[in-house]
Amino acid sequence: MSSPAALLQPDASSPHLTSRGDLTGFFMQLAADIGADSYMLVAIVHDQDRNDARIVSS
Repeated sequence: MSSPAALLQPDASSPHLTSRGDLTGFFMQLAADIGADSYMLVAIVHDQDRNDARIVSS
């Protein structure tokens, strides 16, 4: 199993994502592992009037 995927496994012996820096590193490594040029993590907030998307990490 690749190192980024191992972070998602509950029984993995590798360190867990505990900070925003860990999250950024995780996605950067995942993007590199799959040959992607970039990544974007978006949070979608549902409101009564409209839905709003915020970029969490890119």
